[in-house]
Amino acid sequence: MAMFSRILLATHGTAGALAAEDLAVELASRFGASLHCLHVIHEDWQWMTGDDWLNTSASRNQFARHVENELNGEAEAIMKRVSEKASGKSVSLTTLKKVGNPAAVILLTAQEIGADVVVMGSRQNRQDTGFRARIGWPEFLGKCRVPVLLAPPVS
Repeated sequence: MAMFSRILLATHGTAGALAAEDLAVELASRFGASLHCLHVIHEDWQWMTGDDWLNTSASRNQFARHVENELNGEAEAIMKRVSEKASGKSVSLTTLKKVGNPAAVILLTAQEIGADVVVMGSRQNRQDTGFRARIGWPEFLGKCRVPVLLAPPVS
């Protein structure tokens, strides 16, 4: 029996997440595991439309569509990158894009797919680009029922 048969990769494009992508693909290739790539769009994006300069419903709606398109574009680029990495190693890949609280969505998805391990990037540095929301590690690790591998960013 292989050590891992279902690997959940949680990625969002930061340096640590890029390292996690490489690690997850390598593990899936080594163990013949299926790889499930999850990108979570943080639910807090919706509050970006609360700015005062968006004082009409038309401009708020237009801006919301713009933000949604940008977030979906980023997610698609991440999924394409992981797909290319996986196909280069003949890894079976499923991509998932969900909206919500990242920690809660990762935990639920791990349970839904019966993951043997969750692979994630380490905490991003303050100067890194990307959404700055953080996962509360003590609570997350206390609730996760499978091992969590954190891949540090490559310098």
